[in-house]
Amino acid sequence: MGHEVVTRELVFSLRTKKGGWTRQTLSALGVEWPPSHGWIDRLIGKPVDKTAMAKLKAARSRKERLRDIPVFTYDEEEEAI
Repeated sequence: MGHEVVTRELVFSLRTKKGGWTRQTLSALGVEWPPSHGWIDRLIGKPVDKTAMAKLKAARSRKERLRDIPVFTYDEEEEAI
């Protein structure tokens, strides 16, 4: 299981056809709903599991439910984005 770093391109590739993000997608990224101002900038540079991200992209493209695909795992001491 490898990791990569979140980029702006990666975040924007997860948008819906209307240009937003679903609650499920943001939840899988570790972003609380509703997203606060600056959430994208805080997300950039965070490590992401490649396997989970591939599942997230595949599920989004098939319009599946995303709640069971955690992309990020935070330590209890880390705060949500």
